Parts: sequence; structure tokens; C-alpha cells
Amino acid sequence: MVTVIYQIINTRNSKVYIGSSKDPVTRKRVHFSMLKSRKHPNYKLQHAYNAEPHNFEFEVLSNTQDRFVDEESYIHLYRAVEDGYNLTFNAVLPPSRKGIPPTNKLPRVQRLCDCKCGGFVTFRSSNPKRFIHGHNGNRYVHGKYSKRPR
Repeated sequence: MVTVIYQIINTRNSKVYIGSSKDPVTRKRVHFSMLKSRKHPNYKLQHAYNAEPHNFEFEVLSNTQDRFVDEESYIHLYRAVEDGYNLTFNAVLPPSRKGIPPTNKLPRVQRLCDCKCGGFVTFRSSNPKRFIHGHNGNRYVHGKYSKRPR
């Protein structure tokens, strides 16, 4: 099946994001929809788009049979990691996994509650102020830290 290699180019400074897709029309729509709603997983591209959204264009570079090898070649050719918006040289991973992993994928950590009730508080990170849930003893309620009433 034929795949296209595309670029999203910032016309002001010529920085590019290189990608590949079997359906470039849908991929363009998804990219710009996520950029407009400020939810694009590529933080470098999103930050630049937020500053000047009218400077970005989608262009097809080539058709290819070997999708990932050619995409990586274009990423190196255009220096899209060093001087552009690509986050890695790796073209095999899907777009949601190319950048920093989402914070909700961090392992859960449990510890005893501070109020000595014997309950546990669950965290997604080592930061004890960022917890997921705890017991209902007015110490940790719905993600907010509050002092226990006396």
C-alpha cells in the first residue's frame, strides 16, 4: 500500500515536522484540529502553533512503499529533530508515543494516610501532594489537600 511522507512547515522560519500516513487528508485534518484545540501531543509543534497559527502549512513530500525508513530519512535530511518540530528520529512509534509519556501512565504509589486512621492514599508520582484518591476522613477529599477539622 502506498504511503505519503508529509511535512507541516512553519512558513516564517522554515522549521518542519515530518510524518507519514496512509491517508494524508485525514491526517492533516487531525493534526490541525488538535493544534487548534491546543491538545497536540507534540509540545514543540503546539507551542509554535500557539504563537503564530496562520504560518503553518501541510505539504506532501513524496509517495513511498517503505514508510518508516523513508520517514526517518526525511527527518535526518530536514534536521527535523535538531532544527524542527519532531521529538525523535524514531518513525516506527505512533504519534502519541513519540514524545514524553503521559503522566497517567506512571506507576501508582500507596502510603498510609497522615491522620492515622489506617487508610491508604494513592499517588501517581512520588509527589505526596498529587494524589489520586484517599479515604473520606476530611483529610484528602477528591484530589484536594485540606486540614482535618478538630
